[in-house]
Amino acid sequence: MTNSMKIDRGGPAAAKPGKRERLVAAHLDQLPSPQERLKALLGGWTEQRELAARYGCPFGTLSSELGKRADGLDHATAAVMRLLVDRVEQQFRTMGRDDSHDLAITLVATYQGISLLTTTFRDPELMTSQIHRLDE
Repeated sequence: MTNSMKIDRGGPAAAKPGKRERLVAAHLDQLPSPQERLKALLGGWTEQRELAARYGCPFGTLSSELGKRADGLDHATAAVMRLLVDRVEQQFRTMGRDDSHDLAITLVATYQGISLLTTTFRDPELMTSQIHRLDE
């Protein structure tokens, strides 16, 4: 990934995780290794496949719409999505991966993409199969 493709880490909005995000993070932090934390994250997404088939990723959908605005909400949603990317990147970095940023972007982008397709086709098994591929 070139520097021009890096995510802008600036912006006026300071992201603060909500209660649900803090609970998920606390649960993941109890796991002993970054591999187990990533597997648990993927497992949580897979468990939500029926909801994804019906509604997609609520935050991804919201981010897609608010990202079209220029009133600050676009920055706010980007900041929250950045929290997820940064957390995943940290796990890969802890595993000693030099390409941790690229891997984090790939993982989050794959999830967001499969959420869209799972909803479009109303097929929760798409989520299962793609998350399984990421888990390998």
